[in-house]
Amino acid sequence: LFNFFGTVHIVGLCWTMARRHRQPKTGRRSRRHGEGEQGVDSANGAASKRDYVRAAITAVALLSAWHLTTDKPAKPAINDPWSDRRQSSHQLSVGTDDQRLIGSDESGGDEGLDGLDVTLDEVEFDGGLAIDGILSDEDFSFIIKDRPHFKNYAYLIVTYHKSGHALSHTLANYLMRYLKLKKTMFSKVERHDFVSDTVRCSKMSLVPGSVTVIEAPEFHCNREKLANLLMHNQSKKKKWGVKLIHLVRNPFSMAVSNYLYHRQDPTPEPFVHTKDPCSTLTGKSLGKEGYKVADLVTPVLSHPGMTVRMKGIKTLSSRTPIMERGDFDKIVEDCYSLYRTKPGLESASYYEHLRSLPNTEGIRLSTADKFSHIAYMASNMLLFDHVTDVVNLRKDKRERGIAKKYPNRNRDIYRITLPLDDWIEQPGVIFRKFLDFIFQEYMPEDRKVDLSQRYESHYLREKETWNHVTSGKNIQESAELIKSLRRSPVFGEPMEHIESLLDEILRRESGGVWCPDGYWHMAC
Repeated sequence: LFNFFGTVHIVGLCWTMARRHRQPKTGRRSRRHGEGEQGVDSANGAASKRDYVRAAITAVALLSAWHLTTDKPAKPAINDPWSDRRQSSHQLSVGTDDQRLIGSDESGGDEGLDGLDVTLDEVEFDGGLAIDGILSDEDFSFIIKDRPHFKNYAYLIVTYHKSGHALSHTLANYLMRYLKLKKTMFSKVERHDFVSDTVRCSKMSLVPGSVTVIEAPEFHCNREKLANLLMHNQSKKKKWGVKLIHLVRNPFSMAVSNYLYHRQDPTPEPFVHTKDPCSTLTGKSLGKEGYKVADLVTPVLSHPGMTVRMKGIKTLSSRTPIMERGDFDKIVEDCYSLYRTKPGLESASYYEHLRSLPNTEGIRLSTADKFSHIAYMASNMLLFDHVTDVVNLRKDKRERGIAKKYPNRNRDIYRITLPLDDWIEQPGVIFRKFLDFIFQEYMPEDRKVDLSQRYESHYLREKETWNHVTSGKNIQESAELIKSLRRSPVFGEPMEHIESLLDEILRRESGGVWCPDGYWHMAC
């Protein structure tokens, strides 16, 4: 605001001075005040000098403020495929001491800044804050000094409601800090509930040397367009590709976490007092065309293009749907069978239902409300896998010297899927995976082991300090809630399909094999 109004002020002063210098010298004003021609010239000259001084002072202050608060933005590329409409209202600026997220201004506020998971018990504990205090600049400075290529990548962290909100921002902060990326460099992303009517995807600008955190992105375009979106470089800086960190969660534990979190007294988020929990999947409209969430995710989930093995019991072929459109209708129908149908709850709020309904019914209501995030997670797991295949195919053709027409063929995508459940159960192991993914062989093995052990020890100490706010939430209750969802004729099968899809994605990324016990391992 200061920069804007300062610029307007300078322009106004210059315009005023120009007008005064163009005015003819007349004695009209001077005679009225008993002065001669010389008085007119003196008065005009004094006014001009004052204006020059004011303009100079304002300009110096303006330049100082601009230098302290901003960096030069990257110039947009001429052939920007996303230049048709930019309404960036979901942005992240990360650094050592500055963190902010501008979320959706959707009515009810349920999709903006989610509450931190660290306020719950060991099942809900996010662990994002556990990294603070155990790593120093010296732990990473030796890497950055000799390996400046880290800045040639764009870093994208994708998360969902109750799959690691605090963790995602902590990881982003540490990437910014230890990779020595510019503090004010952030990527612009469309509102996560905005869908481009042209390509049906959230639009973003993943420039090299930036870190982007986006929750539940709307990726509903085909794999080729999504690959182009991720690989596109709006900056003139060299871009080697994208490193994608996908924070996910077992759908059952995600649903339980969501239920336990929002039914707290007092509730951490106010939207539960005003929202219709049954409207998310088929009642909420996105984009100019009024897309429904269920209609957007169904094409990918109904044609997964991936063989999924379900705990060794059966195998879903690449043509077997993870979910179909009718599954979403059943969820909505089940939700409305609970919402405002019970005696005494005919006009009650969503929150009052969460506090009053039996656990087995309350969790069905809350899962229907946030099932869009579970569906987005499943859809994006499939899409990211397909996009990786597209980019690798382009890379192969690039190396063989054919198909030069493909855009962004000189860029790579590196992807890792990190379940929040593993951050909770095996903090040292999962942190080691994170280090391997980001730093690869450029960080010595002994350094990775040391950092992972320090992280796990600090994590366990931090977790103990949060146990006093669980307010009755315990592992036994969570297990019973998961069991009720598995037995549900509405949620059971779709969520088990998504659970198996997550296992298959993790197996593929790790190079594991399916074993006779029905689970995958690195070796049987």
